[in-house]
Amino acid sequence: MDNSRLLIATLLCFALLVGWQYFSDFMGWTPPPAPIEEVVQEPARPEAQPAAAVPATPVQQFAPTEGREVRVDTPLYTAVFHTSGGVLQSFTLKKYSAGIAPDSGPFNMISPAAAAVSPLGLMINGAPSWNTGSWAFEGDDLTLDEGQSGTLVFTGEVGGLRVARAITFSADTYYLDENITLSGAAAAPAQLSYTLAVTSTSGGSNYDVMGMAWDLDGSFKRENSVSTLTEEGIIKSGDIWWAGLMSNYFLAAVVPDKGAQATFKGRILEPGGIWRAAVDQPAVTVTPDAPVTVHTGWWVGPKDRAMLKAAPNDLS
Repeated sequence: MDNSRLLIATLLCFALLVGWQYFSDFMGWTPPPAPIEEVVQEPARPEAQPAAAVPATPVQQFAPTEGREVRVDTPLYTAVFHTSGGVLQSFTLKKYSAGIAPDSGPFNMISPAAAAVSPLGLMINGAPSWNTGSWAFEGDDLTLDEGQSGTLVFTGEVGGLRVARAITFSADTYYLDENITLSGAAAAPAQLSYTLAVTSTSGGSNYDVMGMAWDLDGSFKRENSVSTLTEEGIIKSGDIWWAGLMSNYFLAAVVPDKGAQATFKGRILEPGGIWRAAVDQPAVTVTPDAPVTVHTGWWVGPKDRAMLKAAPNDLS
């Protein structure tokens, strides 16, 4: 029995790895192979005098910390993040049950299978920052009562850039507000992508249908075809007000600032039926002594009309 379970677990991990590589290729995150250049022997040239050294901009030494889970508890939900990159591990809704049985427990928006592909992750120049970077976190769990708000800050070094993810939580909404600050000792481009992942949150009926949805410059669109989303996926570009994964009752979405020409990409990963999506932001340039801050938002939770109406970007 133990050998059978080990074999099943090994096959599932392999399937997720293959699925992620396929999804990464679809998203355009996998860099193309470097071209092979022919080496041509050149005649020796006179040795040039070395240029005067330009003093480097001093950067405060980064000290990573061991990754661990950190919890945010509000009257509406309990969220668990991992400090290595600030990815979401679970998001349990206190006012919604997982089933009709009295002992079914609260509904978790992020299943273990979805958590395995790092929802609320930050991609930087096509690389998953939670895997490729070093991260530090100082702080503790947040417990918010009605009317309160609080912030978690995840700090990392990714591809030569210093990254700070400051995610703010409010006790009275499912909207999460995030500011990402980028800095570095040398000029460097930074293209950010925000990732989402859920397993189906629908009840499985013809009325409660799972789909991918987006608002492009005030025009709402939705794709429900499982075959299309599995075989082809979707890519939509323009002034994305919000985009994500939804059923009739629940929504997981990225809410970028209006006016930024972003790209929404999504696909269902098999096996496992994981609904995976990302929003790619336009690239920014980070220069020494001039940190860049990029703002975005997230919605994870039920489609509560009053709360959606109060959120940015016409989520309602």
